[in-house]
This record gives sequence, C-alpha cells and structure tokens, in this order.
Amino acid sequence: MVTDRVREAMEVARRELEASGRFDSVVIESGMLVAHASEAPEGAFYRVEVDAGGVFVSWVSADRYLSQSIEQTLVYGGDDLDDMIDEELADTGYEGKKLAPMQHYRNDEKLFVFRSRTPIDAASCDAARAGSSLAKFVLAYEAAVGQLGDMSPDEED
Repeated sequence: MVTDRVREAMEVARRELEASGRFDSVVIESGMLVAHASEAPEGAFYRVEVDAGGVFVSWVSADRYLSQSIEQTLVYGGDDLDDMIDEELADTGYEGKKLAPMQHYRNDEKLFVFRSRTPIDAASCDAARAGSSLAKFVLAYEAAVGQLGDMSPDEED
C-alpha cells in the first residue's frame, strides 16, 4: 500500500531524477514512480513501487530480447548485477543500508523485471530522506543496467 509518506518520497525522487538530466520522463502514475532513461530503448523503464513486501526499485520491459541481452552480458562477462548496483549506489554518495538481493522474473503484467527491495519502511519513513534515497536507487540501477546488453546506445565509429 502506498502511504502518504511514500507518495511524498516519490515526489522528492521525481524532482531529483528530473534534475539529474538522465531521464526523458519521470512521472508518478498508478501509485508508482516511472522513469525512462534518455539513452534507454523506448520500452525500458525504471520504477519505484510498493507492495506488501516493501518498497522496490526495478528495471522493467516487455521486450524479451532486451531482457535476454542483459542476462547474456552478465553471464558472459561473469558480472554480478547486485555488485554492480552496489558500486553505482556508492558513487551516488548513498551511505545507508544496502538493497536486498536483486530478483529477476516475468511479472503478471507480462513485463521482464529486475528488482530489489529497498530498506525504506513505507509506514515510518522520512519523506525527504527516503525520496533522496529512492532517487539514488534509481540512478544506481540506471547506471548499472544501462551499460548492459542492448541497453547501451550503439556507438558509431
């Protein structure tokens, strides 16, 4: 359930993500924050959402091939996406508790999802601090996932 505190935190995060200049659009709709990175393929989004399990940050896309390209890059490169996200999160200056281990699956909306539970407590969070943390979580996800598979823009020679 999206509490008033989380709604306020999402608004803080929305403003910070817009100010970063790394996203074409950042909106709050249907109780979740949805951001499209400037360099990302059209159907790929970063989200902050709440369910009974907590507050989550995620990358989502309906594009199976895009999801597979990310998976293949991780498998062939031997990289760990959780570690990559942690490194990017540290680069944002975030010093709080870590994100929970990332989950990867296809959800009921038929979207391919990479997601992590955040340490934010929806019932008792401080909206300003939580919002800033949410923005950093999305920025870390974007920096880590954005360099994988077909997420990165083609470079011309």
